[in-house]
Formats: sequence, structure tokens, C-alpha cells
Amino acid sequence: MRHPKLAALTVALTAVLVMPVTQSVAQPFPFDPGSFGNGSTGSLGGDDPDIPIENTLPQLSVTTLVDGLDHPWDVVAAPDGAILTGQRSGGFFVRRGDNTTGPVSADLSDLYAQSETGLMGIALARDFAQSRTLYTCQGFSAGGVTDVRVISWTVDAGWTALTRTGT
Repeated sequence: MRHPKLAALTVALTAVLVMPVTQSVAQPFPFDPGSFGNGSTGSLGGDDPDIPIENTLPQLSVTTLVDGLDHPWDVVAAPDGAILTGQRSGGFFVRRGDNTTGPVSADLSDLYAQSETGLMGIALARDFAQSRTLYTCQGFSAGGVTDVRVISWTVDAGWTALTRTGT
């Protein structure tokens, strides 16, 4: 070593700076997991106030908008009130703002749908109201290649057809 005193000083300073940090991080978290649940209140310890734990569920109302779909995996709501979903095995279905429903045609001839892949995700472009562009994440298979791709599409004003614009 060229500078043994400098090396020793570096090691000593590192130890002095790191030791307090490791000691403060290694302290146990002061709470009793058994104090939570059953509608009781619990405390995280120290001077923290009690945190109420509620055992009630919110009231929910479920309305079926579309049924008979085969493994719908994603749903997007467009600014015009349309709700679009895709089916894992291929195919799009829409509920338009005027409450009419129907399939949306699209060329999914290269869709790979097996096991946990298929037509998986749908996202509207930030400028969807102007561009009518949306994206899908889907299994792809063509020319001996099988992978997952993001595909861009445009949808017509009537929500009847998607046209592929890129991968």
C-alpha cells in the first residue's frame, strides 16, 4: 500500500459512520400483532396514537353491463363513455356511451393465446380523444417467433373496428 495511514483512517471513518446506522436500523419494531383485528384498536408502540381497525365492509352494488365473455382481462373507459374490454382468446367487445353493445372487429390473426398469455392489457393513448389511438399488450406468434408485444391501434368513431397501426 502506498498510504497505509490513509487506508487505516478510511476504514476507521467508515466504521464510525456505518455502525450507528446499522444499530438504529436493527431495532425491533415495537408493536403487538395480536392487538389488531376483531374490531379492536392497536398501537404501533411509543407515543403513536391508537389506530382504529374496522371490521366492516363497504356497501357495494354490482351491475352486470356485459356477460358471456371468454376471460375478459382488461377494461378501459373512453372519454366518450365507451367501455372496451378484450378477451384473452381474442376479440374485443364494447359498451358504447349510448348503452349499445357489440363486438369490435380487429385483425388478431397473429395473437398467441395459451396458458397465461393472449390479449392481456389495453390502454388508451393520452390524446385518445383526438387520436383515437389505443394500445394492447398481447401474445404474438408469426414466422416462427412467439413473444409478447405492444400493438397500437386506432378505433373508428362508432366503435365497430380497430385498425392496427404498429407494433
